[in-house]
Amino acid sequence: SLSRPIPPNGRKRKFSEEIRDYFPILALPTELISHTFSFLSMEDRMRARVNKKLNIIELESKYYVNRVLIQDRPPVVDWYYSWQQMIFSDEESYPAESLRRIAQNASIGYLQVHLRHSTELNREVYNLIKELDIVNLDLRMEEEDLANEVMVDSYLLDLMKSCKTLFLCECENITAEAIHQVYKGMIDGSSKLRKFSSILFSRETCVSFLKLIGIIYRDERFFTNRDIEAFEYKEEDDLDDSLTNSHKQTIRLIFDGFIEITVFKEASYNNCFHLKLHESRASLEKAKNDEELVRIEVNST
Repeated sequence: SLSRPIPPNGRKRKFSEEIRDYFPILALPTELISHTFSFLSMEDRMRARVNKKLNIIELESKYYVNRVLIQDRPPVVDWYYSWQQMIFSDEESYPAESLRRIAQNASIGYLQVHLRHSTELNREVYNLIKELDIVNLDLRMEEEDLANEVMVDSYLLDLMKSCKTLFLCECENITAEAIHQVYKGMIDGSSKLRKFSSILFSRETCVSFLKLIGIIYRDERFFTNRDIEAFEYKEEDDLDDSLTNSHKQTIRLIFDGFIEITVFKEASYNNCFHLKLHESRASLEKAKNDEELVRIEVNST
């Protein structure tokens, strides 16, 4: 039956009584509704846009999200439970328009993006990432075609304007010239980026970048007439899963003014590469005085 249920006492409730069962949220001031939106998850914010007024308020209200995970499959580890999640997959997906709206009014503390396949939707998602206001950005890809399409010099140069810390997992197509642009942007303040980390950089790319800033790396030694300091330390090799064959690899660092540059030494592996701008003298000196660091000679050219 489409009729309203009759209360246990047999008396039908008046329509005015039923209205009082619902909170008149639209009667609240716009500022209070906007503040209420700040307590909702991204998913609930999207669902709350049930009429024109709420849609406008949601679009115009700024908010902060601590941790966000964007991927094309449900997370496989429990520690993601506290993250806000957006799933982009063939079975169930947010529309790209939702991410575009988030880009307009959200600030994100930590964003991890892990999309595996080269689809039109995934490419659009990665493109929209450039428009987000992010503190820490972690981009991972499994499919080579997707990495080849997305992780190019122009994409890196766009990202350096949108986040403070950037980690790239697949970046074999990034050139030494693009890294040099990131380096210069950190120094002159034109880049928002303060720390850039990546893996799967070729040794040749790292060596070419050092050459662009006046440093020659040859026979595991640094040559330059610039005023830099160099150090090295040993670290367990995580690439070797064998307990019996594990060894420590040498990692070398350069302090170039307030910029810290880290590269892996072993020629047999692709390099992990790090650029970090120390924003204070205290931070710089603390990094140099790490007890694991051993100073090494810098040779004149």
